[in-house]
Amino acid sequence: MQSQSNTANNASQTQQAVTDNNMLNLKSGHFETSKHLLEVLSKKHCYADAIKLLSDSLSSEKNILWAFNCLKTLGYDHDNAPELAAAEQWLKEKNEINRANILPSRTIPQPDASTWLAMATYWSGDNIDTDNNLINQSIYSCIMLSIKDIDKSKQTSAYDNVISEGLKMFNA
Repeated sequence: MQSQSNTANNASQTQQAVTDNNMLNLKSGHFETSKHLLEVLSKKHCYADAIKLLSDSLSSEKNILWAFNCLKTLGYDHDNAPELAAAEQWLKEKNEINRANILPSRTIPQPDASTWLAMATYWSGDNIDTDNNLINQSIYSCIMLSIKDIDKSKQTSAYDNVISEGLKMFNA
């Protein structure tokens, strides 16, 4: 019984080391392994995992630009997502005034994709003491909600495009 427990524990530790190694490779620029991992996740339709891996690996600024580009590509505009105009202004000129103006200008019962983008942008400020994980989670939520909102027949293509755009940001 003890041997089975040790074997299971060793397998768990090995799997964690592999996971940690892949994350370290992605963050430290060993792109071949990371690209392969993202391709496998995408091919296996593990889109949420691929998007989470990318959002955890990009800097706050690249995450915000990635999410902004994704929303624009998926058809969000200033009329149906007013926070996009404020996010676009912040991306063009990163200063505290533009960052403070990013907060949602409308009351919404439940955050949508553009609201999560706005919150990530707001939390990215120099005067805000926040953990990057909060920004990463906001970007992840933004992208996942934006794809959930489109026609199901177009979602696979949208996921592929979003992941491709994230890889461009990672490589930039």
